[in-house]
Amino acid sequence: MLQDKNFAIYNESYVHLNGTIRSGCLEITSEIDGDDDMYWDEEKHYVFSESQTEKLFSIISLEKLIASCRKGRLIWLEDFLREHKIDHDEWCF
Repeated sequence: MLQDKNFAIYNESYVHLNGTIRSGCLEITSEIDGDDDMYWDEEKHYVFSESQTEKLFSIISLEKLIASCRKGRLIWLEDFLREHKIDHDEWCF
């Protein structure tokens, strides 16, 4: 089983992408904080079961996942999950 950990993928002025592994399950949270020109905030969660977390990390390591998300942003993550048919729960606030 994976060790529990919290990690930052990127934290910029108004955009944050962070992850948590707890009890073998991965959760990635995207946050957009509205600034003076943007009047809305958004929070999106990607929650993976233990089996889907294992499937994800059998394809890509955590380190490569973080590096790829830093380079390709959230769009890369969504494309990757779709391409590899990795199911997850998703909800927005």
